[in-house]
Amino acid sequence: MIDAWTGADLIERFPVVLVTERLAEALAASGLGTFELRDAEITTEPEAEEIRDSAGIQAFPNFRWLHVTGTAGQDDLGTDAEASLVVSDRALALLRQFNLDGCDIEDYAS
Repeated sequence: MIDAWTGADLIERFPVVLVTERLAEALAASGLGTFELRDAEITTEPEAEEIRDSAGIQAFPNFRWLHVTGTAGQDDLGTDAEASLVVSDRALALLRQFNLDGCDIEDYAS
């Protein structure tokens, strides 16, 4: 369920990470491993519609579920004990080519 969205290509809704179709395509073509792109059924709260409208965005994009199968600190994409997404420098370089509005980016301390 999306309760707020202002155009980010990656959003976390515990326990899943959602990515826009355009980011999903870039990830699939990147050669990065340890993830699967799955279909996602998205529902939105009225507040999300209002926020989207106020941001001047006409419609929600198609989102895919980024099912991460890797280990944090070892693979290009992994999750830690709190189910937070942990990415390699190479994966972060790709992600930074997209809108990461609202994503907290921190150094990973294993």
